[in-house]
Amino acid sequence: MSGRLGVSDCVILLSFESVFANGPIDLFEPHPTKKNHWRCVGRRDDVVIFSSGAKLLPMLVEKSVVSSSLIASAFLVGHGRPFPIVLIEPMTQPVSDTEQHTMLSQIWQHIRQCNQASPAQGQIASIDHIVLISTTEDLRNAKGALSRNRVIAQHQNAIDKVYQSSTGLGRRNLLQRLDVEI
Repeated sequence: MSGRLGVSDCVILLSFESVFANGPIDLFEPHPTKKNHWRCVGRRDDVVIFSSGAKLLPMLVEKSVVSSSLIASAFLVGHGRPFPIVLIEPMTQPVSDTEQHTMLSQIWQHIRQCNQASPAQGQIASIDHIVLISTTEDLRNAKGALSRNRVIAQHQNAIDKVYQSSTGLGRRNLLQRLDVEI
């Protein structure tokens, strides 16, 4: 992963034996405002590995997706699956089907822009691959942030439904079909 997409492993040189058996697992990027400073952006074990073998650091896509004022948080999922989908916590929950449709359309336009800067394996291919989620306090950690594992577990049925609706279609066929429909 080192050096890809602006994210690097942190290498600590010690005069004694290395304290890392398999290398460090924290990933860092240059600090945006402090020269010669780095900030931790995630862990190497956060990598999503798709069924094709392609690898992706979801935090890079998520960071782009949450730049919209409509989106409070986002989680890209797809480990062991053929393509990614994104779970989105909107800033405000839609109260009607019409409001939800309008919100999804606006979010889809934003995600299409994000896709332009995302690696091919991290692109969200369809509006159908967006799942709006509602959250409760039990999905938050002690710092108040949403817990990825809890959110995914809570919404596993919705995730499975997205993948089941795409069963039998290869990613290429799915993308070709979507180019016609959207």
